[in-house]
Amino acid sequence: MALKKSLDFSNVSEGFDLLPAGTYSCHIFDLTEKQSSAGNDMLKVVLKVSKGEFKGRQIFTNLTFVESAMFKIREFLIAAGAKIEKKAVNIDFSKCVGKEIKVIVYHRKNKDTDETYADVKKFLSLDADVSGAGNTGGQPSGGTANKDEDDDVPFK
Repeated sequence: MALKKSLDFSNVSEGFDLLPAGTYSCHIFDLTEKQSSAGNDMLKVVLKVSKGEFKGRQIFTNLTFVESAMFKIREFLIAAGAKIEKKAVNIDFSKCVGKEIKVIVYHRKNKDTDETYADVKKFLSLDADVSGAGNTGGQPSGGTANKDEDDDVPFK
């Protein structure tokens, strides 16, 4: 490959505008295991808007495995079709990838950089009623069944 190239950057955007706050149908696109800055295990979640004007846009959020955030992890799993009982369980998070869910997005500021970004306020199942909750990102559609007998947590 040549190290010299003529390129035209006149029509290149400066990045995406902030995704408006509202409710969106999304696919769970990717989950990556990481550690938080505090040293806790977490999942970096990448969602892709699946319908409407913002189809294809990505939403990034984290699920940190600490007791104070278990409600959010449970909410995420239920939205993805898991049946969660109030007991200790083994979960294969990879079964969430590809599932379509709804999310309510809000704006928050990074306390270190003062930059505003979109984050997930709530995870919802695709058939959840969110009337009056903002942009729905399109009409909900049905999911597919997916249950593994060897897993403690069955998914639809």
